[in-house]
Amino acid sequence: MQPAIPSNENARLEALRDLGILDTPRDESFDDLTRIARHVAGTPLALIGLIDADREWFKSADGAVLEDTDRDLTFCAHAILTPERSTYVPDAREDPRFADNPHVVDADPATLFYYGAPLLTDDGLPIGTLCVVDHRPRTLEPAQREVIDALARQAMRLIELARSERQLRQEHEEREVLLVHLEHRNRELAALAGDLRVRADTDKLSRLGNRSAFDARLDEDLALTRDHQSPLSLLLMDLDRFKPCNDQFGHQVGDRVIRTFADILRSVSRPTDFIARYGGDEFAIILPLADSRAAIDVARRVLTAVKRADFAPCDTCTSVGVASLETPRREDEDAEALLRQADEALYAAKAAGRGRIGVSTGGAAGEISVIDPASDD
Repeated sequence: MQPAIPSNENARLEALRDLGILDTPRDESFDDLTRIARHVAGTPLALIGLIDADREWFKSADGAVLEDTDRDLTFCAHAILTPERSTYVPDAREDPRFADNPHVVDADPATLFYYGAPLLTDDGLPIGTLCVVDHRPRTLEPAQREVIDALARQAMRLIELARSERQLRQEHEEREVLLVHLEHRNRELAALAGDLRVRADTDKLSRLGNRSAFDARLDEDLALTRDHQSPLSLLLMDLDRFKPCNDQFGHQVGDRVIRTFADILRSVSRPTDFIARYGGDEFAIILPLADSRAAIDVARRVLTAVKRADFAPCDTCTSVGVASLETPRREDEDAEALLRQADEALYAAKAAGRGRIGVSTGGAAGEISVIDPASDD
C-alpha cells in the first residue's frame, strides 16, 4: 500500500528543511543512538531516517550502508502518518500497509519486522523516525520500546542542537562583518573629525547626510560589501503630496514635515545604516548586510511609522523603492545600477497608488514587484 501524504505536508517539509539536517555528513553522535537502539532491540539494523518530499534520507544506519530510497516504498513514510505513537509491525506480511511492499515481497533478505519511533519538532510535526528492522517476524518488550522512544527524542534534540549551532555560527560571522563596518566607520570618523567636515556632509534642516555624503558612503559600502561578499540594500523614498502642502501652508510647516520624516527614518534604522536627504523631498537609506527581505522589513516599518505620525495640517505619506545586491556579487553591480533600480522601484510604487513598496529584482529585464502593506494579512 502506498503511503498517504500527511495533511500538514507543506508545514512538515518546511520544518524539515529549516532544520538544515538533510544531506549533512555522518555524525558519531547519531551513530551512537542507532548503535544503542540496535543493541536494545536485538535487531540487525537500526536507522535514523528523514522523510523528504520524494525520498527517505538516512542520517545514520547501524548494520548496513544505505543510500536514499524512494519515499513510496519506505515503512517510515507510513509511520509519520501517526505521529502520536510509534509504529509497531511484528510481521509485515500480515499488515495490509506493507504486505505488498517490494521490501517485504521481493527483497532478500526481506523486511518483516519494523518498529519506528517518530522524530517530532517542537510543534509536533513528524520529520522522520528512529527505527529498528529485522528480517524475521518478532516482538519487542514494552521496556525495549520505551528505550527506543527515548532514543528518538534524543535524536531530535541533537537535530535541534545542530540547527542552533549553525545559527550561532552564522550570527558570529555576521557580527564579524558588522565589526569590520563599525571599525571602518570609527576610523573614518576620526579622520573626518571637525565641525567643518561634519557640516559639509550634513543637511542642515533634517540633520541627515546630504547628497555628496550619500554618494561617498554608497561607494565605500559597495567596496566593503564586495570585499566581504555580503549583501547591500538601498531604500529611496519621497514625501507624497509634499509640494502642495508646502505651497498651501508655507515653508515653516514644510520644514516641520521634513524634520518629522527624518526622525522616523532614524527611529527605524540601525547604527550601521546611512540615512540621507537625497533631494528636496527625497530620502535614502543605505543598508549594509541587508538582503532584499531585510530591506523590505525596514520599508514596512517606515510606512507604518509614517501612517502613525502627525504631519497635520498636511496630508503626507510616502512611497518606497527597494533595490538589493545579493551574494555572490556581479562585477557590473555599481552605485549607478543600484540607484537606477531603486529609483525605478520607487516610480512603480508611486504609480501603483502611493503608500506602497516597489521592489526591484535586480535582473536585466528590470522586473519590479509592488507591495501594498495595507492589503497584507
